[in-house]
Formats: sequence, C-alpha cells, structure tokens
Amino acid sequence: MVQRIHGKHKMSVDLYFVYQNEWRAIGVQQSRGWVHYAIHRPEPCIMLFRRPFNYQQ
Repeated sequence: MVQRIHGKHKMSVDLYFVYQNEWRAIGVQQSRGWVHYAIHRPEPCIMLFRRPFNYQQ
C-alpha cells in the first residue's frame, strides 16, 4: 500500500507498507502476529516489524 502523507509544512512523504503475503513471498520469515510498519529511510532494504508485547499465538 502506498500512502502520501502531507505534514504541517506541505512536505509529502511516501510510505509503503508491505502486506504479509508480499514479505513472505520475498523470503522473510516471522512468527505470527508481526506487521510491517516502516522502512528505514537511510537503508530502504531494512524493513521494520512490530507486534503487541503480550501477543498470544
């Protein structure tokens, strides 16, 4: 999903969130519950994932 966000200073940032079926297709393996939430700007190949602290499988 590509999303354009406009800040207070009229600068726009493109955010791209990878769905689970997409990141699994490129070989990323995670346990259940993880969600991709950001890309590290200095190194776009770094994907950041998160899940609730007390996630129950």
